[in-house]
Amino acid sequence: KEEQWNEQMQHDAANAKWLTGVLPQAGWPTSPAASSDAWLLAQHMDSNVEEQKKVLELMRSGGASTKDIAYMTDRVLVNEGKPQVYGTQGASHLVPESGEWTPWTAHEIQEPDKLDERRKSMGLGPHAEYVKGFVQFGKTKSASVLDALKTAKAESDKKHYDAKNRILYRLLRADPGAWEIDDPSGKFQGI
Repeated sequence: KEEQWNEQMQHDAANAKWLTGVLPQAGWPTSPAASSDAWLLAQHMDSNVEEQKKVLELMRSGGASTKDIAYMTDRVLVNEGKPQVYGTQGASHLVPESGEWTPWTAHEIQEPDKLDERRKSMGLGPHAEYVKGFVQFGKTKSASVLDALKTAKAESDKKHYDAKNRILYRLLRADPGAWEIDDPSGKFQGI
C-alpha cells in the first residue's frame, strides 16, 4: 500500500513538473476539455503549494470552470492549513480492526452557515448531497474497497496520462513549432 502511494506521488510529481513547465508559456487552456484536463493534473500538485497557487491564478484569469476553481481554491487552502471555502476537501480512514472506513469528513470550512450559498455560486450542489457520495463508499468492507481502490488508481493513472497527452496534442496542434518535446515513442510525430 505504501509502495502504491509512493508510486502515485512520483506520477503526480512528474505531471506537476510537466504542467508547470507548459503553463507559463501557453497560459491556461481555453477549451473546456483542455481546461478540465489541466485541472486534473494540477489538483494533485500537493507537494508544491506555491505552484498550485500560481495555477489557481491562471485558472481564474483563463477559461477554467467555476467548479474546477472551487476545488482548486479549497485544495490550496487546505494545503496551507487554512479553512476551505467550498467544502470539497476531506478525508476518510481505514480502521484495520474492523476493516471499515470512517465516515468522510470535510476539512475545516470557513463560515459553514454560508457554505451552500457559496457552493451554488460556483455551480456546485448542496454540501450534504456531496457528502452522501462518500457515505456508500465508507460502508464497504476493506477487501472490496482495496480492490476498488486498485481499479480506481489504474483508471486515475490512465486519466492523468490521457489528460497530459490531450493537452500536449492541443498545444502541438495550435503551434507545432513552439514546443520541443521528449517523444521517444514517436506518438506525436506528424501532428
